[in-house]
Amino acid sequence: MSHDAAPLFAGWEKGMILSCLQGHMGQVRTGGGHPPESALCAIGDFCFFAGRPDPALVRQADRPLLVPRTGDWAPVIRAVWGRRAVPFLRYALCGAPEDFDRDRLAAFAAALPPGFSLSPILAGHYPLLTAQDWSRDLCGNFRDGPDFARRGLGVIALRDGVPAAGASSYAVWDGGIEIQIDTRPDLRRRGLFPAGRLDKDTTGLLLITDDGELAHKMLSPKSHVYKQYRAQLDAPVEEADIQAFAAGVAWEGEQYAPARLWVEQDPRAAFVEIREGRFHQVKRMFQARGKTVLQLKRLKIGGLWLDSTLQEGECRLLAPEEVCQILR
Repeated sequence: MSHDAAPLFAGWEKGMILSCLQGHMGQVRTGGGHPPESALCAIGDFCFFAGRPDPALVRQADRPLLVPRTGDWAPVIRAVWGRRAVPFLRYALCGAPEDFDRDRLAAFAAALPPGFSLSPILAGHYPLLTAQDWSRDLCGNFRDGPDFARRGLGVIALRDGVPAAGASSYAVWDGGIEIQIDTRPDLRRRGLFPAGRLDKDTTGLLLITDDGELAHKMLSPKSHVYKQYRAQLDAPVEEADIQAFAAGVAWEGEQYAPARLWVEQDPRAAFVEIREGRFHQVKRMFQARGKTVLQLKRLKIGGLWLDSTLQEGECRLLAPEEVCQILR
């Protein structure tokens, strides 16, 4: 069955899909006769869909994360699962072999804080790691401890002898592994991290913080913290565009929340306020209106404006009163 489905996934370079197709882990289900017209790879928390959208396969999804290869699966998923189907953005990271710097990793290992130590994940660790929500994915896709010891690979950081974090093989396939990294919830966000992101071709305001609660409130759509952008377009904004943004734009199976759009003097220089932060959201919303974003700059987060005295790449500390402005 897996070999029959392989052409539907051809070119989709996902290790978890290879694990299913090669028979290492997970399951492959097909629909539409022989050869199949649609297929589902189910592994761990994921269901990957390819081929012709098939409601029958979507109903078979028994994992929480549904990943369609193309946007035409999205309306089928929503039709089957209704409000339970909530779209969100997920990043996948892939490094080249030359990125593996042993000296740098050895330096990190040598600089562990007092009370921490490293250990390979052994068969005896399996019951403890799979019994806890935060660490279950470190080895939970393997049948048992001996199976992980035979086919898996991983390391855990121990704090006073108790697992605190880990990195391991979430899935295996011929010649590769899918890496899972987890940290115990009470030990997360202990350093600086970006609250949100800017696309590589977008400039403007980016906040870096060590306050996880602030970042969560700022990024959650429920908090209604608006982000303002200036977009230079290839065509002028029309009244119909403003009304479409206010109603909520749909594009390639994604429904975006209502947004504010306006222009001042230059009809090709648009200002946009959104409270979501999805992948390429502003660009895709304009695409839905037949326009291309040539330049994009974030000007404001909540009540906090970009400091006009800063050059690109520069940063400074926020004053306490400025931090308070973020959630306004």
